[in-house]
Amino acid sequence: CMPGFTTRTVGSQDHSACVCSQGSYLPKGSSTCASCPEGLVCAEGSDESVEGLLPQLQYGHWSATQRPLKVFRCVFENHCPGGLAETCAENRDVASVACGRCAADAYQDSSKGCFACGNKGSIWSVVLVCVVGSVIALTCLALVVNRDVLQQQHATVTCATVLGLTFTGLQTLGVFDSLAVNFVEPLSVFLEAFTVLSFDIGFVKTGCFLGHDVVNNYLVRQLIAPVGLLVMAVVIAIKTWRHGGFVEQLTNSGGTMFSLFFISVTISAIMPFVLFSHPGDSGWSVRAYPSVLTGSSEYAHLLTVACSALMLVVLPFFAVVAYGTYMYKRLVLSTCGRRQLLAFRFLYFRFKPSCSHYGAVALSRSLLLCLVPVVIQDDAATQMLAISTTIMGFMVHQALTCPWKQ
Repeated sequence: CMPGFTTRTVGSQDHSACVCSQGSYLPKGSSTCASCPEGLVCAEGSDESVEGLLPQLQYGHWSATQRPLKVFRCVFENHCPGGLAETCAENRDVASVACGRCAADAYQDSSKGCFACGNKGSIWSVVLVCVVGSVIALTCLALVVNRDVLQQQHATVTCATVLGLTFTGLQTLGVFDSLAVNFVEPLSVFLEAFTVLSFDIGFVKTGCFLGHDVVNNYLVRQLIAPVGLLVMAVVIAIKTWRHGGFVEQLTNSGGTMFSLFFISVTISAIMPFVLFSHPGDSGWSVRAYPSVLTGSSEYAHLLTVACSALMLVVLPFFAVVAYGTYMYKRLVLSTCGRRQLLAFRFLYFRFKPSCSHYGAVALSRSLLLCLVPVVIQDDAATQMLAISTTIMGFMVHQALTCPWKQ
């Protein structure tokens, strides 16, 4: 046999008995063996031109039947059991790249598993309860945050500060879900429980009534925060109908809501920019939507929506915070600045007057944390180091300045 070839049995005399050795395969139209591509298992005698002798997929990889040797890596290995081309876990679309979508009449929950839809009537009941609950919560928030500060006890301010810090800390866990790290139990279960804070509404079985169109589902996530602001605007318009002060109260209420959900809004907006690589020249996919390859028209639509969300929601709010921080001293000294101080109350009420800038500092920290998986792609160790350094740096700054009122 030629170099790289072997025989299945010892002592074979026929040249036709020569096959590629284990770990290599015979490419179509070639007379020499080639190394087994990444993501494939090449048993002895693998041959691209013979369907029954094709290299098999490793666990955690997928390929199309038309091009079985072009391998794609699956973000969650259990989605792709390996073996033959277009083999996926139960209830997943076998034709979607990297088994990245659920099959028809199935939905994906926070654990990233696909399950049959079942009774769709009960699904709408859950959606209705969630919508009504959200409207009630936003109404209460709009009413509470606009109460007279002088009538609020110190314990109330302290409680609000602690709750805000807790909520921000829980949202920060959503950043870890965007990293190139596949956490194991029990940490993975813990992180899955808080994905709803990143506007992952899969728990209401959205795949059963919205379908699996990636752009539509992503667009719905981007509309959650603006719709929430619209609800608060209606509540405040009714409240201030006779007494005035609509703009100030809406700015304060909207600022409070976006401060609480800033990490969630930002993580949701930057999803199309967080990518992971496939073996060889198979390209890159969106980590949140593995079936979407960069360079596809679907990815172009995602980028359009993402850029719109950043330009219309994230960056304008950051600009408002920067303006409010810059104007604080002027507004305090001005005899006409009281109304604007009330509008920016969400920035100032938690901090000492000497640390009025810390609202912008906290927001900058959240933005930097969200940008780590965008700036550092598909490198888990460097991503974890960057996040740890960012958190520690701001913790040192906080310890030195002690910005809180209580």
